[in-house]
Amino acid sequence: DVVFIGEEAGFSNTTGDDNVFIGEDSGYNNTTASDNTFVGNQTGRSNTTGVRNTFLGNEAGWDNSTGHRNTFLGDSSGVDVGVGHHNTFIGQASGSNTEHADYNTFVGAYAGWDNNRTNELNNANYNTYLGYYTGFTNREGQYNVLIGAFTDFSSTAMGGNGSTNSYNIGIGYDALINGERVYAGVIGSNARVSSDNSFVIGGTTSVTRMSVGIGTDTPNQNASLELGENDKGFLISRMSSTEKTTFSNSLSSADEGMMVYDSTSTLLNIWNGTQWLSSGIQNLSLSSNTLLISDGNSVNLSGYMDNTDAQDLTLTGNTLAITNDGTTVDLSVYLDNTDAQNLSLEGASLSIANGNAVDLSVLQDGFESNTDEQTLSLIDNNLSITNGNSVDLSPILPNDEQNLYDANLSGSTLNISIENGNTVSVDLAPLLTEVLDSITNYHERISQLEADVAYLKSISTSSSSVFTQDSGAKLYQNIPNPSNGSTRIQFFIPQKIRKASIQIFNNNGVIYKNIDIAERGLEFVDVNTNDLHPGIYYYSLIIEGKNAGSKKLSVAK
Repeated sequence: DVVFIGEEAGFSNTTGDDNVFIGEDSGYNNTTASDNTFVGNQTGRSNTTGVRNTFLGNEAGWDNSTGHRNTFLGDSSGVDVGVGHHNTFIGQASGSNTEHADYNTFVGAYAGWDNNRTNELNNANYNTYLGYYTGFTNREGQYNVLIGAFTDFSSTAMGGNGSTNSYNIGIGYDALINGERVYAGVIGSNARVSSDNSFVIGGTTSVTRMSVGIGTDTPNQNASLELGENDKGFLISRMSSTEKTTFSNSLSSADEGMMVYDSTSTLLNIWNGTQWLSSGIQNLSLSSNTLLISDGNSVNLSGYMDNTDAQDLTLTGNTLAITNDGTTVDLSVYLDNTDAQNLSLEGASLSIANGNAVDLSVLQDGFESNTDEQTLSLIDNNLSITNGNSVDLSPILPNDEQNLYDANLSGSTLNISIENGNTVSVDLAPLLTEVLDSITNYHERISQLEADVAYLKSISTSSSSVFTQDSGAKLYQNIPNPSNGSTRIQFFIPQKIRKASIQIFNNNGVIYKNIDIAERGLEFVDVNTNDLHPGIYYYSLIIEGKNAGSKKLSVAK
């Protein structure tokens, strides 16, 4: 049973049945397809074997050939659909450029107008657009839901082949999915979302911004979010101290104000841009006469301080006096004044006037015992040095009981004072030069070993190995080091080398940057360290996939 009304309606029909074609050239090419309803001039004109389609409106479904189970209502709706199926387009020119896409629902004039214009076979499916010009721009994105007149995409997503402009939600007049986005959502008139995996409510201007209320129909206009319930709370993210530490590795000053609940310490933590601050635990500090607390407040203590702690002791003859105090102490009863002998040092020989000498060379025990940081002490007549030998001074004190009352080391100068005698200063720099050179050498070797260990960690799961051949490449220490924002790394790479790069990583081998090097010869790269947290990092010169040298990089803020 068929009903064909109109010039050449159903002209090519052979065995197709249960068809209703009304209008000039309606169902003109239909041959064996059944169960179709085409109403309007040239509706379904190209249909041959497509079944169970309903096309209503001038040229609606005009190009449909084998597509099936489509419903197109409106002038030129679905006009380009050829093989797409299970599509519903309602509105003038809705879905008009769709060719191969399936399972789309477009309601509104020009809704989904550009969908599948590129005629790709594997995209532009499962979109739902409701409203005038809604989803007009998108060509290849899919799995989107847009509701509201002019709610649309700023990008066609061409070349994404369904991987961009997908899985998005937009609700509101002229709401916009800005850029090629995935898993983005936006609600509000003129609202915009411009990053993936984000959900935005309202716009950014004083006119388009929104205050969100939950449990209230009049949210506070000074609050972004007001919770109006009196039997529910606000539950923020919870994590252990270990998880919080891992999380902080991705934070920077841009995340200041971030809050989490530490389930280990059971405290609320707030990120201040560089570290976590725990609720109820603030730090005090003193700067001059000002007492500071970590929450930003301060107290001026100058009114409570009489500066008595800044008094000086003076010694005149045998009289000890203190600044701003009339009290003095006569020390003569403690001094026997039997003589006024002086100490002197020639080479490694310590001598006392009119007395014996002591060979101090035995106290020079070398770098490993840190003699550059040793301290002299005197107990009775026994002079000793930290981690070293001791000398019995009793043989050089036969006629009196004088004591050494001060011995200190200032830089490389040893100052020694004797009771009722002169102070002797001895420059130990000649003895320390070799020690300091050794320390510097050990520090450089340790830094290199640390860099090598860190690099070995970074390659522990790959097939790369340490560069053992003589490549002629050379890596130099970065300048400045520590770095505060930017540093320069210099290197030399022979012309014969085909592939080279610089890798920056931490002491756990986690690589933060990989910089390909195209230049050869003595060159350098400038590295931006603003995105690195303060601390110790390492960098290696990678030649032909192997390590040609590593150095330590310090980052300060």
